[in-house]
Amino acid sequence: MHVSWIMLKKGCILLCCYNGEGFLEEQIESFDLKHNPEIILNIHDDCSTDSTCDIIRRLQKDSDCGSRIKLSVNKSQKGFSKNFLFAVSDVEDNFSFYALLDVAYCIASVIKSND
Repeated sequence: MHVSWIMLKKGCILLCCYNGEGFLEEQIESFDLKHNPEIILNIHDDCSTDSTCDIIRRLQKDSDCGSRIKLSVNKSQKGFSKNFLFAVSDVEDNFSFYALLDVAYCIASVIKSND
């Protein structure tokens, strides 16, 4: 599902993940980075044991927007809360939108309701 985002000033979407291979690619596509050139996607992985990081690295390499997909992988597992707090402290952009990995259409719904 692709959604036309309201054009935003430079900012980032923050995505924390752990073992998200089943949802990740669809969710990243839902952010529609191609049409939002000022948006950076910051992904913080909490030591996934599935192919989550491989998917992200492939998208970084093969996607037209790959240079705007940033991946940070924790050295040790922090758990949801600590991973999220660490990720928030790592954001340098003016605007942040926090996404949940298992809610692939959450952002799309928010934006559609504002149209």
